[in-house]
Amino acid sequence: MAKNMKVQLELTAKDTASPVLNQAAKTAEKAFKNTERAAQKSGNAQTQAAQKAANATESSNRKIEQSYRNARRVAADVSRARETLGVRAENAIQR
Repeated sequence: MAKNMKVQLELTAKDTASPVLNQAAKTAEKAFKNTERAAQKSGNAQTQAAQKAANATESSNRKIEQSYRNARRVAADVSRARETLGVRAENAIQR
């Protein structure tokens, strides 16, 4: 009879601990999932930030190239205008 009582007490103690262990396991799993989601969000945010930076750099480079082309075009126009004025002035002097 003493053996049966000892077994019964041990089973009762294990039975009482099971819900606590289950709750701890669920809490740990929930914390892991939350951490995993946070890491995923952080990775996505980092990817988006890198893509935005790349797009901004590309856009900036295009604007710089366009400004350079416009400056060269204006310089060529000014050069032609000066040349035209010089030719006209020389023609006026020769007349």
